[in-house]
Amino acid sequence: MIDAGQAHYHVKPIILQGLIIGGILFGVSMAILGKCPGTGPVSIAEGRIDVLIGAIGGLLGGLVFTLYYDDFFKPLMGESLGKSILPDFFQGHEDMTALIFGLIVIVIAIAIPKLELFDEADLSRLPDTQRPDRK
Repeated sequence: MIDAGQAHYHVKPIILQGLIIGGILFGVSMAILGKCPGTGPVSIAEGRIDVLIGAIGGLLGGLVFTLYYDDFFKPLMGESLGKSILPDFFQGHEDMTALIFGLIVIVIAIAIPKLELFDEADLSRLPDTQRPDRK
């Protein structure tokens, strides 16, 4: 659709320090709340006050970030490494790049549950005295 002029997208610049800081903050906040952004609103609708407080904190954090970006946060972000996407590294093979990336993601999505089942099968072979779930 992009090639046909029916859609467009805006690529954000790669700023490694900002990505690392943001990823750590986001991961820690999800771990503290025990919810991801998709299940948070559902939990709030069920009456979970702790998640509501976390959502309000996230909104206030976004407000502080926006208000103080130029003065405080922008220097922390580091230098921009430019705007790039995966197909930029394979000029002339953009469609094949998207296809291969999609297939890799599908294989990983299929492999992860199988690896977890494999680990459980290995545990069942251990004697009861050596199994971590039987102590």
